[in-house]
Amino acid sequence: MPKWVTVNLGIKILSFFIALLIWFYVITERVYEEILTVPVICTHLREGLVFTKPLPASVKVKIKGKGKELIRLRFGESVKISLDFSEAKLGWSRIEFKKEDVSLPYWSKIEVIDEPTPNSFVVRIDKKVRKWVKIVPRLPKNLFGEQANLIPIYEAEIVPRMIEISGGSADIHPISILHTEEIVTHHEPPETLKVKIEVPDGAKASVDSVTVILKKKEL
Repeated sequence: MPKWVTVNLGIKILSFFIALLIWFYVITERVYEEILTVPVICTHLREGLVFTKPLPASVKVKIKGKGKELIRLRFGESVKISLDFSEAKLGWSRIEFKKEDVSLPYWSKIEVIDEPTPNSFVVRIDKKVRKWVKIVPRLPKNLFGEQANLIPIYEAEIVPRMIEISGGSADIHPISILHTEEIVTHHEPPETLKVKIEVPDGAKASVDSVTVILKKKEL
């Protein structure tokens, strides 16, 4: 190693770190623009109501601030949009997002410089209902034979036979049964399979799958 490298090595190292700190201070004092993905939080929706067409989980927000504040924002409190639905009514309504809806940390001098994107959404609120419905297996044709008039030679037992669903009354009331996805089997019954349930939009099921037990029918 050349001698000039080791001469006053401590001072050189100290000078390097001082220069690094100055550089860091200069770049973090500059003002930058940034686009954040901001979560949308819905609060105070009355008991017994449900969103059947909900708001988006997040929107894009353009902000401006010093570099050091943007860094602090990444490691501190999150930015969010919080909407109060305590006075919400049944039916369809349009929600508009404004710059003022963006919640920033109390210490922040960051500025929201544009309206959130997208800046409006349509939601639907309905009464929440629950209902028990029967599960019907969706059997492939090869379990019944090639011809439609052939007597089925297999039967399927469903566990559980009924499940609870919930959602808005307009979505739930027309549902009387739910089907499983088509049962795929590559073996001769008896066989036990785990099969997912086909749940319509707007409904939530207490379970997402059922057990199907295929048995050969006694003729």
